[in-house]
Amino acid sequence: MFPPFSKAVPIAAPLTLAITGSALAFGFYDALDGGTPLPSIGAFSASTGGVRSTYAADALSIFLNPAGLARRDRPSLTASGGVLAWKEAFRYGTQRASRSGTIQGSNCFAVAYPAGEWLVVGAGAAAVARAEYDGSRYLEQPGLEGEPESIEMISTGGSQWEALGSVAASPTGWLDVGVSSGLRFGTLETEYSSTDEEGAIDSTSLITIEISELALRAGAQARADLFLLGVCYCPGGDHYRSSLACGMEVVAPQLANTIVGIEGEVYSPLADNDFTGRLHINHPIGTKTALRVGLSFSEYPEVSGRGMGFSLGGSRVFGPARADLAVQWATRSADGDFVPGEIADRIDDSTAEFLLGVTLVL
Repeated sequence: MFPPFSKAVPIAAPLTLAITGSALAFGFYDALDGGTPLPSIGAFSASTGGVRSTYAADALSIFLNPAGLARRDRPSLTASGGVLAWKEAFRYGTQRASRSGTIQGSNCFAVAYPAGEWLVVGAGAAAVARAEYDGSRYLEQPGLEGEPESIEMISTGGSQWEALGSVAASPTGWLDVGVSSGLRFGTLETEYSSTDEEGAIDSTSLITIEISELALRAGAQARADLFLLGVCYCPGGDHYRSSLACGMEVVAPQLANTIVGIEGEVYSPLADNDFTGRLHINHPIGTKTALRVGLSFSEYPEVSGRGMGFSLGGSRVFGPARADLAVQWATRSADGDFVPGEIADRIDDSTAEFLLGVTLVL
């Protein structure tokens, strides 16, 4: 699923014809217009399966649900980084083709500072989307199903980043609201070439997309002693999908204050309506250690696709610092081709990301 490139590279006719559809690429590395949004921002978020609406663990709330920033009662800073491995497999009849790679995952940094009794401000920067891909595709001859006409070779690179400032407030004892704004920016480059029927290169091009646009995120959380409700919205941009997430967390005192949460997130509401559902469990062990597990499932109506995910992680407090560790795995599949004219019966992809993070309370 790729957006059109005709306005950028008139010479690459095969590329223009093949890359059509929504801004969501099917898979982590197929996005040629902005990159695929990262499933998580930071190690703590990854350990819950990428929860956004009820997130309030640290200053990285400014990229997930800014309302969660209101619960920071002391100055703090959070940094996190990750490495992501991806794998893709195309199937056509008895034919199999696969490709894989390792790239940077979630890199982010944020600070939070209480500016009053009910006001907290924050700032930070984070990678929110990656476009990393290096592979080829077989396109069939018009009217001759399964007969290759040409081979497209595509190599993409680049990331989208957000640099945000945020403010969150607690106007009542049970309601938190917050908003983040700033700049979404990045440079994405695509090297493209295609062959003719005889295997000779007949088209080459280099596409560069410069991204510089306003980034906004807003949210609210309603909380009580044993539950939390959250909602957050990101309006997206020219090269980044909009999303709306709603979720709930419940504390179980009879299970050592274990937290169970659910969340639903819709991407490009009223357009693609791609959906992800999440379930996560946070189990404290004593006062300084916690273990977390997350499950997710996704539906991609536009490409008859579906996906599942699993995450595992934990935290440990060392004095004023908290260390986070997470492993997040996801798989997706689509029946048939998702690029018009491509030779494929089924497409499967998977990603595995390892993340580390640290939070320091000052």
